[in-house]
Amino acid sequence: MIFMLYTSIENKKIKEIKKLNEKKYRDKTNLFIVEGEHLVLEAYKTGFLKELFLDKDTLFPLDVETNYVTNNVLKYNL
Repeated sequence: MIFMLYTSIENKKIKEIKKLNEKKYRDKTNLFIVEGEHLVLEAYKTGFLKELFLDKDTLFPLDVETNYVTNNVLKYNL
């Protein structure tokens, strides 16, 4: 499996995720962000988890597309 490391807040994918902080964009795309181990596991169990974004030093083995981000990208999306 290939993993992606996102290091720039200028990346198109990262910018699209940032937009999910806005209700109108969530409604338009039918996507939303969940944070925290418990909510991620619940989304995974119910089949709603499409992608997983983790800090570059974190392991969370789930059978779903997993991407890693640097600290500056994490701070940008909060």
